[in-house]
Amino acid sequence: MGIIICRYCKEKKASSKEHLIANSRLITINSFKENGETNDNIQKTYKKITCEPCNNELGKYEELKWSNLSYATVWKVLAGNVNCAFDRSPEYLLNNTDKLTIESFEEQMFDIIKTKKIIPENTFKFDFNPMKSDLTNKFGVAVKSVKINPVDESGKPIEGVKIFVKDKGGGSKEKGYTASSDKNGNAELNILTRVELVRILKEELTITNSKTKETKDIKIDFLVYISFNSNNHRLVFLLPLIGKINTGWVNSDIEIKHRGFLKILQDNFEELSILELTKYFE
Repeated sequence: MGIIICRYCKEKKASSKEHLIANSRLITINSFKENGETNDNIQKTYKKITCEPCNNELGKYEELKWSNLSYATVWKVLAGNVNCAFDRSPEYLLNNTDKLTIESFEEQMFDIIKTKKIIPENTFKFDFNPMKSDLTNKFGVAVKSVKINPVDESGKPIEGVKIFVKDKGGGSKEKGYTASSDKNGNAELNILTRVELVRILKEELTITNSKTKETKDIKIDFLVYISFNSNNHRLVFLLPLIGKINTGWVNSDIEIKHRGFLKILQDNFEELSILELTKYFE
């Protein structure tokens, strides 16, 4: 087997241990975990993506903006698929995307990184409903339990006080967190504090021949990166990997549609109970 070349410089050996989610951010997320549930058995670094100098250069790019971090992470998934870096992590394999399409999108994301461009049509902020969200600690997710003890002027606990908390990242539709104090004056809120994850979703595209009205459905991979930091930022980046489409139609003018970014997120991330998306870059 030949030498696996770094996908960033395309010169040196891809020998560096590359994080999809940096260890420093995982440590921050895990600091909120209870009972030592840190998922340390999950693979966190991958060889066959970059060499050490490029790993460091990519890290400097990621530190500049949250959007940079999302683009770099998605590029790593694409690059890792080109170099077969995820043999032991099938959750990152692009099984519905051919190699030429993966390489094409990898090159496009690489250009975004090198030129420090943005992708406003695919980068969003989101609001969610904490009261319907599954706020449990999972890999890439941190939840903080907050106890509030309302008292009267004499310091006596008050029962039935309604508590409402909403972080500054929320929009007009977000419901916030609510709780009521019990007979001992205790009100407990489970607050989502951190999220960072990247997933590959399997979605169907509907291909319509606008001349004949014929339709076909094809499966594609949707790359999704989500980053959330309470009172700081909320970001979701979605990349549908649409390659060359061969319909077999002789006389055709095709239209391509998917279910919509919001619907796809709501169905695949039910635990977040996402309410709406707005453009991250105004």
